[in-house]
Amino acid sequence: MSRLGWLAGLGRRPNQTPIEYGAYVGGAAPDASEGAAVIANSFAARRYGGREADEEAQERLLEAWKSIRFKLVGAMFRRLMPQPRDRMREA
Repeated sequence: MSRLGWLAGLGRRPNQTPIEYGAYVGGAAPDASEGAAVIANSFAARRYGGREADEEAQERLLEAWKSIRFKLVGAMFRRLMPQPRDRMREA
């Protein structure tokens, strides 16, 4: 999520916790807020709590990733591609 978020202009700041970053992504891409929260919470539990994801949690993670990945890719392309109004200003 953080790599794709970075490409979409939503890079994680050094002082952000995983939970804060998930909220940041969710705030910038509201359609992705639930999935970002699931991924961030799972990451924090594994990284800082040492908890392994069980089969049910892994399924939730997969569904969360599926729900946000194309939204982040779309945000990336919107960021990188000039918008029609930008082309008019360049002319």
